[in-house]
Amino acid sequence: MKQSHETNQVLDFQGPELFGTPSEDIIEPVHKSIGYFRHEEQVMQHPLFQRLKFIYQSDVMSLVWPGATHSRFLHSIGTMHVASRIFKSLVRSHLCEMIEDGCKEVSPEQRLAIQYFHACIRLAALLHDTGHAPFSHQFELANAPKKIYEDSNTFGALWDGVDWKEYYKTAPSELNHEHYSVRCAAKILEKTKEIQKQDVLGIMEKTNPNPSDLFCRHAMVLSHLLSPELEKSFNKLGDKRVGLAIMNLLKNLISGPIDADKMDYLLRDSHFSGCLTGVYDFDYLLNNMRIGIEKKHGTPQIFLAINKKALGGLEDFFYSRFHMYSEIYSHKTYAGFKFILSKALSEVLSVPANASQLKYALTDIVQFEKFTDAFFWERFRQHAEKNSSSFCSRLLHGRKLKHIHEKRLPVADNAKKRQEKEIVKLRNPGKHIETWNEAAKFSTIKGPFEQLKLRTVNNGRVDFEEVAGESPFIKEFKDQFKYHFYLID
Repeated sequence: MKQSHETNQVLDFQGPELFGTPSEDIIEPVHKSIGYFRHEEQVMQHPLFQRLKFIYQSDVMSLVWPGATHSRFLHSIGTMHVASRIFKSLVRSHLCEMIEDGCKEVSPEQRLAIQYFHACIRLAALLHDTGHAPFSHQFELANAPKKIYEDSNTFGALWDGVDWKEYYKTAPSELNHEHYSVRCAAKILEKTKEIQKQDVLGIMEKTNPNPSDLFCRHAMVLSHLLSPELEKSFNKLGDKRVGLAIMNLLKNLISGPIDADKMDYLLRDSHFSGCLTGVYDFDYLLNNMRIGIEKKHGTPQIFLAINKKALGGLEDFFYSRFHMYSEIYSHKTYAGFKFILSKALSEVLSVPANASQLKYALTDIVQFEKFTDAFFWERFRQHAEKNSSSFCSRLLHGRKLKHIHEKRLPVADNAKKRQEKEIVKLRNPGKHIETWNEAAKFSTIKGPFEQLKLRTVNNGRVDFEEVAGESPFIKEFKDQFKYHFYLID
């Protein structure tokens, strides 16, 4: 790819505005108007991305909250929009501080670097969920898919004819939807000329490629904008090390303790379910995000920071997420339908023809294009017609399980033994009891955490502190398991 500043060619994500000017927009319920560029429209029109229209964001949540029929397609576009807003906010806040320090201009080279990184993070966010199979996370828990994911030959078949070593140091021994997202992104971006493919995939989860030479050159240019006084240290690191530092920062904005993915799905699931449990102050958090830069053992570190005054907003975000998992994603009726779904999947995948098609879809990226929720709903109907007492029939007709007990337990090694003890207490002759557990997730921030820090400014001096060290709430709060017990009639 030729650099635009060498050819005077203006790419569609560039232009007179600092972050480029989107050519079109999408109107949707959560963020209202979302602008997009021409090259992003080409990505969205690809069959591997269009398939997300036919995958529910939250598997069978609509059986409990009828409005929750939103798709992975909408969430992916929303995540792109949120990632874009985070990036813009970080750059703008940094530029505002530069102006206060007497710097009033962004050079043409710095503008190009900003626009390139903006384009990369938008694409990474847009493509981050393309690898989700039907019913998303619940599908990965089913036995038949797990066997394929754990098969050492699956990865090679999925990348047949394509050099995967550009994106992975070694072949992963077990796959999940993130690996499929990377494969989908590689396929979708095959003909994209505006941006280096490895730079987009490098921001996505599960990958560890080297940034392109173009990315590294832009990173060196940006290093002066970020911290002129540390530019010498950055230069000593070399282009590649600086490129990796910028790439890791962008990666953290897509998948980190507070990222574009979580920020979108909490608002989106709350909106469509009609439950306000996951709502938090998005704009307040956004306005208090900063790029953190400090030296550690003589080496500059680049990370995401939050102004300390917004610690309460950060705690609220984590607590909203925890409550969304605890009260919505782990709701007794919804959890019961996820149990039914798991059994229905086992019923249809016990049919050899269906199992064969499943393997075909998970080992051939072209066949994966056709693999949506509809693949299973039709087979659920076929199975239900033959067996009215099946789990497929129960799922299709929305017949919920009888919930008889609930237990909250901390995440621990002996959780399974505790679960078995509860079953013994509930067991009576002639009763068939099943359990389903869900994790109520809080935060990965514990002790010294380098990806996110609190920022303070005193008399012009910028300092950073550990989040957990300043927040007893975050330090003490832990993930929990919520166990549900059902009587199967």
